[in-house]
Amino acid sequence: MRQGIIDPRTVRILAKNDPIPNPPIAVSGRLPDELKEKLRDAFDLVHRSPGIEPSMIRGQAGSIVERYNAHVPADLFTLARTNLEIVNDDVRTAILQNAGAQR
Repeated sequence: MRQGIIDPRTVRILAKNDPIPNPPIAVSGRLPDELKEKLRDAFDLVHRSPGIEPSMIRGQAGSIVERYNAHVPADLFTLARTNLEIVNDDVRTAILQNAGAQR
């Protein structure tokens, strides 16, 4: 809607839920704990690094974010994971079929 592609007058909100956190940045569990912590700190502090402009920090789908937060507790993802469990193959198929029928 922000880009003007979708007319907000044609959209009906069915439900709202808590924000879904950005996807995690995954690293190998085989890395030493010290290196994993250094990587977390580097992502947490990249927004303060010399030569880094706010427009350079990107999140999901290239959206601009203020900063990364690499010290996110796993339980923050629990609600999002629970909410997304209902989106199985049948639901995905129905959504895609409905979207195709709307064209």
